[in-house]
Amino acid sequence: LEYNCYYINSMIQHLTFDTYPVDLIVFIDETDDAIREYIKTNELKDLSDLYNMPDSDEACFVYDKAYEYPTVYLRLRSVEYVGYIAHEALHVVAYIMRYIGCRFSKSSEEAYCYLLQAVMDKIYETGE
Repeated sequence: LEYNCYYINSMIQHLTFDTYPVDLIVFIDETDDAIREYIKTNELKDLSDLYNMPDSDEACFVYDKAYEYPTVYLRLRSVEYVGYIAHEALHVVAYIMRYIGCRFSKSSEEAYCYLLQAVMDKIYETGE
């Protein structure tokens, strides 16, 4: 799976996937206010259209309530808690696959796994 990563700073990255029309913005150890400001300023997105805005959890997945916006956000306090990261990364994968109309099944399982691997790889690459 091919993807490009644009580093906004050392702990914010923007991933684009060649195969999928959804971008992922990853925030590591950023404040809730900084994330809200980034989304308002850079993504030109009305925050009321987003579900699950950061609220000081260890990790959270933020997405468009209507599944119409091709950018999702993942916020992590750190990369130490593998379980949290895997949990939120799977939300990212599920959103992307739902966005493109790919339901989970035996025939799509490998596509889900490759995308999950790519998301996890980039999170750990950034968090090091």
